[in-house]
Amino acid sequence: MHTLKLFLKAIADVNRLAILQELAREDGLSVLDLSDRLVLSQPLTSWHLHILKRARLVSQPHQRLHRMHRLNKERCP
Repeated sequence: MHTLKLFLKAIADVNRLAILQELAREDGLSVLDLSDRLVLSQPLTSWHLHILKRARLVSQPHQRLHRMHRLNKERCP
């Protein structure tokens, strides 16, 4: 039930849906790329990504220079 609650909260916001849509189009995007595309502040974009990561809809593979966020295709086919 907790997992369902996190999922529903994550998709209940239009900005988070837009983030998922942008990530579905690209192999990976940084917070700054997403904030520029969606015309949101970087802190607000980071907050939305935090919620999406908690719901396991977005992953953040470790990379050296840039933190790229990717759609978790196991959860979002």
